[in-house]
Amino acid sequence: MQNMILDLYGPDTSADTIRELREEAARVLEESGGSWTREAVQNLKLIDSAIREAMRITPFACIGLPRTVIHPDGITIEAADDKVHIPCGMVFAAPLEGVHHDEDIYPDSRRYKPFRFVGREASHHTSGPKKEAVGAADNRTDRSGSQNDRSSVTLDEDFLSFGIGKHACPGRFFAVNEMKLFVAHMLLNYDVECLSRRPKARTFGWIRLPYNDGQVRVRKRSAGFKEESEVMSNGRT
Repeated sequence: MQNMILDLYGPDTSADTIRELREEAARVLEESGGSWTREAVQNLKLIDSAIREAMRITPFACIGLPRTVIHPDGITIEAADDKVHIPCGMVFAAPLEGVHHDEDIYPDSRRYKPFRFVGREASHHTSGPKKEAVGAADNRTDRSGSQNDRSSVTLDEDFLSFGIGKHACPGRFFAVNEMKLFVAHMLLNYDVECLSRRPKARTFGWIRLPYNDGQVRVRKRSAGFKEESEVMSNGRT
């Protein structure tokens, strides 16, 4: 959630984005009669996408999912046009940051795009001056954008924050529900000043930790506060 706040209220996020997320939280809560039911939390589609994007752009580690080869003969895996043999006892891991920041998978991968996983970015990549760049670019957008509107708990080889396969995190459903409730509560009850610079994460071994120099200003929302469109310009307060 610390990374989520730094990404959501970073320099790439506009006032319109915050407003849309807030409106979704307010609408879903009203439709559920003022209670956060299981169905209501599942309907927070935009907030879910914003969370998945935060986990994508700032993974918990630069490498992860370590595995030890236990077969006596080792294993052989396909690698491009070659094969790689990994002997018994060798430990290998997945390059989380490398996958999450791969431009062939996620166009504009270094930029935080809260709605990347709800199919709303696809049109942005093939419009305007770049409209002629279709074909391969369309396929890349499909993988990171509109394909199945993937949620934060969806496992695939392009998103490794919760692991993959039968050893994936079994608590991810509970964790994502907690995060969605946290973000919805924050949006509905607080205004957060956007950062002019997103602090870089620091590395502790292979773990990525938020730097302590990332500070935000927060205020309790009330009816007397103006909407962001009146107090924000160029994406910042």
